Amino acid sequence: MAKKKSVNMSVFAYWIDVLSNLKTAIKKLGGTEEVFSRFNDQNIIDEVAKILVGKAKKVLKTLTEFIAPLKLDYVNSDITEANFPPQPQDNDDSEKEYKVFNFGSTSSEKAIAGMAKEGFRPATTREQLQWAVKNWNGKDWVVALGQTWLDSNGDRGVSVLRFYGGKRRLTLRWFGHGWSGVFQFLAVRK
Repeated sequence: MAKKKSVNMSVFAYWIDVLSNLKTAIKKLGGTEEVFSRFNDQNIIDEVAKILVGKAKKVLKTLTEFIAPLKLDYVNSDITEANFPPQPQDNDDSEKEYKVFNFGSTSSEKAIAGMAKEGFRPATTREQLQWAVKNWNGKDWVVALGQTWLDSNGDRGVSVLRFYGGKRRLTLRWFGHGWSGVFQFLAVRK
């Protein structure tokens, strides 16, 4: 009987050590006791189990988290998680090759066809924002044709980074309208 207690005590000590390490890691990240207490939530336990067995889904940043580092002066209120949800290509962790195209006056369809001829596809909104952090000069008008939002009038909107009126902006423009030579199109290698 004494041996069984010893085994139980070592298992107990192991789990105390695991919880202590978890609490330390939470504190290092700025978490509180309240955050630590959520570890007993079944949903959290299920997510940790998925991570441990390699079945966890990648957690994508929100649009707000992509937008914040750009320190924009204006963001169109229709550029939301609901209107621009994550796309399958946004989950790709590999290093992406981006290219900015300028086709002069053109349509969205012709711009996409021009990208495809060179082995590229149009960028999504999240790809556009991720690219912009390191690559956007804050002045060029750069369009992401790879993701559209259908408004209540049936118009398809796409996100545009631009400098206008002395302000850095993230706006919408209609996919079906023509593009002048001032617009550039962000693309990702297929």
